[in-house]
Amino acid sequence: MLISHQVSQSGVDRTNTYQVLHKQGCSLLSAGNFQEALIYFDQAIAIMPNQADSWYRRGEVLANLTDYQAALFNFDQVLLLDSQHQQAWAFRAAVLIFLSRYMEALESCDRALLLDPKDSETWVMRGVALQRLNLYKQAYNSFDRALGIERKPLLEQVIKPALTLIKQLGRRLSIQLAK
Repeated sequence: MLISHQVSQSGVDRTNTYQVLHKQGCSLLSAGNFQEALIYFDQAIAIMPNQADSWYRRGEVLANLTDYQAALFNFDQVLLLDSQHQQAWAFRAAVLIFLSRYMEALESCDRALLLDPKDSETWVMRGVALQRLNLYKQAYNSFDRALGIERKPLLEQVIKPALTLIKQLGRRLSIQLAK
């Protein structure tokens, strides 16, 4: 259900209406209802056009709808409002890869990685852009970097607890065998 709104004189009312529209758009985006989410983000942006997050979410919706050129415009709007928006740089890179604009995608990845060098997804996208530019050694280095970031949590969350459990079971088994 869409919220119809009239521009009120109260900034508080506008802010509240914006927040309701934005939140509903985010819920619809999460549920995969992209067309409906787009309508809510359009309304939110109409009320408060200087909110980077609605432009970002609108770009995400458009990318999911495979309208990559429109998505790129939205991510560029985000970056005009907030040049430090790491996720917008990263998503911009993904969209540029779909548009076969690999050098620009690489530049966007590099900007995103300056803001968050531990973002494994951006390292993967960087590798894809490099691979498409036939820079295979650099691409493999980026993929290795992404895997290195992913391996640490895997080691901490899965492997170490599994080894601890195996040691405990081994001790129990040796105690039972000794009896």
